[in-house]
Amino acid sequence: MWYAQTPRRRLGQMLFDGAVAAWALAWIWVGQWMYALVVALMQPALKLHSTGLSFNQTMQQTAGQVRDLPMVGEQLTGAFNNLAGTGSDIASIGWDTAGAVERLAVALGIATAAAPILIVAIPWLFLRVSFYQRASAARQFIDADADLDLFALRALANQPMPKLAAISDDPVAAWRAGDPTVVRRLASLELRSRGLKVPTKLKRRGQSAATSENPGIGLSPAHGLQNGPTGDGPGGWGPRGDGSQGEEPRGG
Repeated sequence: MWYAQTPRRRLGQMLFDGAVAAWALAWIWVGQWMYALVVALMQPALKLHSTGLSFNQTMQQTAGQVRDLPMVGEQLTGAFNNLAGTGSDIASIGWDTAGAVERLAVALGIATAAAPILIVAIPWLFLRVSFYQRASAARQFIDADADLDLFALRALANQPMPKLAAISDDPVAAWRAGDPTVVRRLASLELRSRGLKVPTKLKRRGQSAATSENPGIGLSPAHGLQNGPTGDGPGGWGPRGDGSQGEEPRGG
């Protein structure tokens, strides 16, 4: 259970989650802006790369044109080829610079967004997971009225005195006496502070396996044991309804 059962705390959790999401989206946008700002510095490097390629192509074309000139063709061809190599070097420098700028832009964009997001997201995630674990454990623990005693005791230890006094003039005595109303209200107070509610359906206090397995045994205090040694059933030898003694069991 990731959200509280109580409306006020659930609303607070939703608003907090929304604020964290908005914070993350805002910083993602800032990170993208930072990336775009830095990556714009690639343009001079890309232009240098393009200029180097153009120079290289021009020198190669010129070298091809002067190759057939008599006497000086070979010398000029070699010179223009050297210049073409210089153009290639310039193009490589521009390309490498552009790649470095792009990597820097990516790193700065991620760092700009990730740092503030993690500063908020890590505590937020810790709080959400902690609430989930506590709420799940509490919900699994409460399945009977008797389980409310523990939360009532925690309320006596943790909750402010004015809230305890609003439940009972002497909540400790009422808890010791097992007052079901006070115990339930104390447990509800403690559970509400955790964002939970008391389950509507709980097993009754004092329900035993013997009673459930032997439904035929009557334990009514008004009538005593039915069909037992002191009742009016067959073989009974206790006082009868007319005041006379029943027949005692015979030996043998």
